[in-house]
Amino acid sequence: MKLTNIRHYKGYHIKVYKQKADKEYLAWHTLTDDEQDIVDFPYNSYGSRAYAIYDLLGQMLDSDFKCMNDDSCCFENAENDIDFIIKDNKARVKT
Repeated sequence: MKLTNIRHYKGYHIKVYKQKADKEYLAWHTLTDDEQDIVDFPYNSYGSRAYAIYDLLGQMLDSDFKCMNDDSCCFENAENDIDFIIKDNKARVKT
């Protein structure tokens, strides 16, 4: 894997990596829209991108190496994960 991009979001670091996609993933993306409606999406396959979320101490908190196709998709999913992490941490503090 090769690091392609880094973004900072709400005090966390998102690192996006380029990786070799699975054949099933690449094949599904060559199908037409009509064919994609019929064929199941390969949810457990590796896409061409992956991301990891790190806290300020450099500890990896979460990652996703499946079904990602570009940097923007990785950032959008990672930001949603960070929002959940923040919400979960606030809930833990209240109890």
